[in-house]
Amino acid sequence: MDNQPAQSPQPALKIQTVNEVPQFGMWIGFFYILYFVALYVWATSFGNIMHEVVNRYIPAALESEEARRGYSYFGADSIIRWSLASMLVFFPIFATIHLYISRLGMTRPETVNIRVRKILIYITLVGTALISSWQLVKFVFAFFDGSINMRTMAHVGVTLSISIVIFISYLMQVRRDRNV
Repeated sequence: MDNQPAQSPQPALKIQTVNEVPQFGMWIGFFYILYFVALYVWATSFGNIMHEVVNRYIPAALESEEARRGYSYFGADSIIRWSLASMLVFFPIFATIHLYISRLGMTRPETVNIRVRKILIYITLVGTALISSWQLVKFVFAFFDGSINMRTMAHVGVTLSISIVIFISYLMQVRRDRNV
C-alpha cells in the first residue's frame, strides 16, 4: 500500500455550448436599409399626390380660383410629377426587396433577429407615431383656432391613414417576431 492520500475523482468538465449566432453578410443589411428608404420615399410620394388631390378637388373657403391656378402653375404640377417619378422608381425596388426578404425569412427564420432590421423597424414605428401625433396636434390647434374645414380634415386624414397603416403593419411584425 502506498502512503498516498486517496484522490477524489475529478468532476467532469461541463462544457456549455453557445447557441450559434447566425451570420449574414453585409448585403442583407444593405437590402434592409434600401427597403426602408424605398418605403419612406414611396409613402412620402404617395402622400404628396394625395395632398395635391385634396388641394385640387376640395376648395378652401377663402381661396380664390386665381390663387389655385397660380399655385398649380408654380408648384403643384411639379410636385405631382416628382412624386409619380419617385413612386415609379422606388415601388419596384421596395416590392422586389420585400419579396426577397420574405423568401429569405421563410427559408431562414433567424433573419428576424438581424440587428439592422430591428433598428429600422423601431425607427419606423417611432417616426410614424410622431407623424400621427403631430397631425393630431395640428388638428386640435385648427379646432381651437376655428379654422377646421373639409380640406383640413382631408389633409389630416391622408397623413394619418398612411402613417397608421405603416405603424400597424410594423407593430404586427414586431409582435410576430416575439412569437418566433
